[in-house]
Amino acid sequence: LPDGKMLVVGRHPTDGKAWNVIRMNPNGTLDSGFGSGGIRTTTFAGTQEIHPQRIAVSGSGDILVVGSIVGSANFLLARYTATGQETLRIGPTAGFFATDVIFDVSGTGRFIIAGTLMPGDIAARRFNADGTVDTSYGNAGTASFPVSGIDDSGRQMVQQADGKVVVVGSGPNGDFGVVRFNNN
Repeated sequence: LPDGKMLVVGRHPTDGKAWNVIRMNPNGTLDSGFGSGGIRTTTFAGTQEIHPQRIAVSGSGDILVVGSIVGSANFLLARYTATGQETLRIGPTAGFFATDVIFDVSGTGRFIIAGTLMPGDIAARRFNADGTVDTSYGNAGTASFPVSGIDDSGRQMVQQADGKVVVVGSGPNGDFGVVRFNNN
């Protein structure tokens, strides 16, 4: 983080249905100004074991965490303020295995997840600031492309200054793919 603090996310040590977002001071101690004593725990009741995948921080300090349910194509997402207060929760949502999340460069509060649209295309899905799917993007909110034709998996993404999203991923035989989606 710009102030030298560190932000990490990981699965809760005793509850497989929860993740912890932890903020530490530059010296490695827990930051008492975040969550409860430096830790914010989010539990997704009614799910199986979850796995947090990626974290993103906006210029204003908002935090997004995206994850998945182990062994399924369901994603989970939570947004927090800079102090660790949860402001949005999405999921579990079926049909999309999410591996990355970014804030949209537009400055509108929109955000984008990348991963795999089932049955196996590299994909990106854009959301409005309120957590609803931005249906003006791609096909009803999701842009996808089959790189190898089966079991493709988007892994990481970046967004260009012009709003285009670049997703890198792989196929079932070690195939490598880079897909760039227009900003609409």
